[in-house]
Amino acid sequence: TDSLKTAKDLGIKTLADSNRYGLTLVLGGGEVRLLDMVSAYGVFATSGTRHPYKSILRVEDAFGNILEEYKDEPQKTLDKNVALLVSDVLSDNTARTPLFGANSFMYFGNNKDVAGKTGTTNDKRDAWMLGYTPNIVVGVWSGNNDNTPMKKGSSISGHLWRDFMDVVLQKLPDEKFEEPVIDNNLDIKPIIRGSWQGGESFLIDKISKKLATKYTPEETLKEKLITNVHSILYWVDKKDPRGEIPQ
Repeated sequence: TDSLKTAKDLGIKTLADSNRYGLTLVLGGGEVRLLDMVSAYGVFATSGTRHPYKSILRVEDAFGNILEEYKDEPQKTLDKNVALLVSDVLSDNTARTPLFGANSFMYFGNNKDVAGKTGTTNDKRDAWMLGYTPNIVVGVWSGNNDNTPMKKGSSISGHLWRDFMDVVLQKLPDEKFEEPVIDNNLDIKPIIRGSWQGGESFLIDKISKKLATKYTPEETLKEKLITNVHSILYWVDKKDPRGEIPQ
């Protein structure tokens, strides 16, 4: 229910009946519209603020008098740092290199911050590409009108998206995503800080390579994880995430 509320707040309007959806929703188990998805990704681009979309911004008469004009009503939808973290992940070319290669259709060089996310449904019936910078969001959907499978997946939409972005980014200023705040508080479980390898860690001295002591300077401390991969629920009580590890 909380996830569906967040989706609605982001602008996705088609996921109305919460009784229809389960865990598969995160893998595409619900139908959405391209326009809504682009609007939702716009919240990440603007660091957590949603600007509802409008197709007509202004109406003028033959003499240039404004008859109607759209007034933007921004809505704070996501925590700023949450949105910045998502953008940081989706613009990380190093992270996506193993799957797409170092010079994929999502890479525009080190001087441009461009975030992107692909998606392909079963049997390649739908191919999605959503991507954005701090000042523009572009989405592409590819598929057959009769819902028959295609031969390729998201790369179809990806290359069309890239061709458009190559043109439009030349006309827009180069803006950078603001850096997110990374919480490296060692009192917080490693799994909550994003370390999937395990929930236990110890500290060493980076210079001596030995276990740290109370006399080790903070600047030479380094955390080492004990590789012990489990479900997150092995390390975290969902009712008290920062509390004791479940027994």
